[in-house]
Amino acid sequence: METIVSQNKSILVRILVVLWGEKFINDFLKLNIRTLLAPGNIPALANEYPLHFVLLTTKDDIPIFEKNPIFTMLKQICTVEFISIDDLIIFSNYSTTLTLAYDRAVKNTGLDMLNTYFIFLTADYIMADDSFIGLMRYMKKGYSGICAGNFQVIEEEIKPFLMNQIDNKTKVLSIKPRDLLKKSLNHLHLVSYTNIYHQNLTHNYYANRFFLKYNDDLLAGRFYLLHMLCIKPETMDYQVGASCDYSFIPEMCPSGNIAIINDSDDYLVIELQPRDRDLQFTQSGKYNFNRLASALAEWTTSQHRDNAKKTIYYHTKDLQEEDTKQIENKLDELVHLKLQKLKKYKTKPHFNHPYWLGAIKSFHQQRSVLQNSHQYDYVNLTVLDNTPTRKFYLKIFGKPPLVYLLHHRWIEYHRIKKKIKSFIIAENWTKTAVFYDSYESNFMHYREWLEKSLNISDHFHAKNLLNAKDKLKTLKKVKYKFCILFLRMENIKGIKKTLKMIYQLLERDGQLLIIIPNDQNFQSRICYNFSAEFILRMKPIENSPFKITKIHTINNNLTHLGENLVHQLKVTYAYNKKIKLLLFVILMIPVVFYSLLKNILHSVFNNEEKHCTNILLELKPHEELIP
Repeated sequence: METIVSQNKSILVRILVVLWGEKFINDFLKLNIRTLLAPGNIPALANEYPLHFVLLTTKDDIPIFEKNPIFTMLKQICTVEFISIDDLIIFSNYSTTLTLAYDRAVKNTGLDMLNTYFIFLTADYIMADDSFIGLMRYMKKGYSGICAGNFQVIEEEIKPFLMNQIDNKTKVLSIKPRDLLKKSLNHLHLVSYTNIYHQNLTHNYYANRFFLKYNDDLLAGRFYLLHMLCIKPETMDYQVGASCDYSFIPEMCPSGNIAIINDSDDYLVIELQPRDRDLQFTQSGKYNFNRLASALAEWTTSQHRDNAKKTIYYHTKDLQEEDTKQIENKLDELVHLKLQKLKKYKTKPHFNHPYWLGAIKSFHQQRSVLQNSHQYDYVNLTVLDNTPTRKFYLKIFGKPPLVYLLHHRWIEYHRIKKKIKSFIIAENWTKTAVFYDSYESNFMHYREWLEKSLNISDHFHAKNLLNAKDKLKTLKKVKYKFCILFLRMENIKGIKKTLKMIYQLLERDGQLLIIIPNDQNFQSRICYNFSAEFILRMKPIENSPFKITKIHTINNNLTHLGENLVHQLKVTYAYNKKIKLLLFVILMIPVVFYSLLKNILHSVFNNEEKHCTNILLELKPHEELIP
């Protein structure tokens, strides 16, 4: 690909992408970035402006990009820069990390900030060709802020189609807006489908955008939450007091000189989402618009409500004036009549937004803990959850896994603890290491118990330890008698490297215990068969340096009962926290008494337990592999 020389020297453009983690990086390099390299995107932009592609990632991940051929192609078109964000990455707070990373990249430009168009992209965007050409039409009109909307499609269904569109010669994925849209409309994710407010089959009170399906070729939407796609800051004194899609536009563009790209012919992006992502937020039945208004009132700022006044059209055929008039009338009815209750609520501030105050507090608390630890250490962050409500809950029910008999998960925790104790011979507790594949609150509870009750002091974040060569070298000399691995079902696919590492750290006759929790306990066996899901995914474990010697299933119907109740209250009454809390207290009273009775008599009910909450695997190294 030949180098393209920019023609516009007065304005700079910086594309910002925040990305870390092996899985997300691989997905980005295999597919997403190839859509950015389509002729009407980055190459077209570089032909008009001095262009810098800025990747915000971890120091350890930078070599992955630098060695990849696709980045060699990118460097022939524009300048590529890397900015480290190791200090911004924390557990379960992606939006905060994203916002602070973008802010860092903007402020790093110094005095050039006011002369730069910043394009804010996320790594899961699939962009139609000519989208940046459409964006430039708005940039050249002098707008300070340019917003856009998008929707989610089912990754498993559309990804094979997209991979087949990659040109074998150029390695670029170039697909025109109407072609991409036509395919996407046939594979809408359920979360996107719930946003079609008139379908009356399912709803989602966490929704922030609403669609009218006019016909098979035309989808129109009103977005409360829009993506701040492109900003040329009007001031260097902006402040971050909310997540980027809440605060960047009003803070950086105080004049209100903003535009919304309202035609998919000009700009089209889709998000690939796994089929089962966020399904827990959906409910059957039609919307109650008073409840929906209450839910929107909890978080919408004045900018969000202004966003919903403009219609965005997604169409595979030319728009007809008669059709757009009917659509505008119907969507106006939604925003101004069906959701009129929203007007009774005050807007939330874009600076010091309630969501942000909690998120940034959690961020700083986690950073204060993590900065005193090595990256490969697995730190218990549940100690930071010390709100009055949480303290009261723990006082009544106990702290997992050391909960009291009235807790609906007592049987589950009791049986897992028993299995762990029987697996590890007491005198070898100090010769045991525990590995965790991710930061999960459930995992962190066990980390605290294992340390305090069994005196196991070696706890590692498995993926981070893989990159800590010096620490690994030391551990290989130590050798462990027993290892425990807490593993999420969805991460079994990429577990090969971790199992190979654990194999190297075990003694010749060592043993490994893998604990896989059911993170969808709120779903019944009819909807989600956890055991069957494991069987379908277990091949990477079978093909590892270990052989499975025993498989245990932990079953507890009470876990499903309690988690389902919490889930139903959470999604059904998302529009009103007070009602949700009140009903939780009322309904939990009989559940507590039932749990207490059944837990006391758990041996009697043992044969009735059908709901699988955890799968435990005992493994030994393959003898033929032992040197």
